[in-house]
Amino acid sequence: MKSSDRQGRMAPAKCHYVFDRQSLQVPMYLNAIAPRQVHLEINTVRATVGLAFQGLRQLDSFYHKRFHRMCYPANERSYYLHAESVDRLLRWRKEFDDSGSKSKTLAPCAKIPSFALQFCVDERAYAQYVTEFAHLREQYIQGPYVKWLVSKQKMETAISQTTMREMDRKQWLFWWRRFLAEMAKWEDRLNEILLPTWADIVDQLFGLIEERVELSEQCDDGLCIPTPLSEVL
Repeated sequence: MKSSDRQGRMAPAKCHYVFDRQSLQVPMYLNAIAPRQVHLEINTVRATVGLAFQGLRQLDSFYHKRFHRMCYPANERSYYLHAESVDRLLRWRKEFDDSGSKSKTLAPCAKIPSFALQFCVDERAYAQYVTEFAHLREQYIQGPYVKWLVSKQKMETAISQTTMREMDRKQWLFWWRRFLAEMAKWEDRLNEILLPTWADIVDQLFGLIEERVELSEQCDDGLCIPTPLSEVL
């Protein structure tokens, strides 16, 4: 498979969330007109959304260990060399960014010499990681994420059913929709962080090596993979 095809199949990049602080805070005038039930529900929303977002970030962080966990962490020396190689591979900066515009760096970043990398991958190690990730993801969905969904529904019910003037209700709904729009920035991430199959993640690693490593002339079909990786594939 061509390098460009492999890069097209790469998993989503790590997210950096930027929120509009004003959309997250309840305006003072809305607090002043809110019935008791709305106050109670918005406090619950604040608590549950904080835990849900924190849990998602933890899950996302574990997801971004997928290339590292192609090797057994218990094999300390092998894992150290493999993880260092993965980190160096992922830190490498391209001359052109994903949009095709010129990078702001003064000069193109030299490719990594192949002798400086040592990968050690094992399908069984990755299978163990996939099991761990699936367990953590299910725990998150059935715990913090479900609690957030429930609190969101209760908040919407409180706004629509408690006694408020229609104008006050509309103002609350306007703020609530802005708040939910901010939450959508991270909620959609849960459906993006799905682990690739073993074949796909090996293919992705090949793609990164092709792009970022200075390969020697002793290549198989034009691609030379550092020996520890080639021996196990």
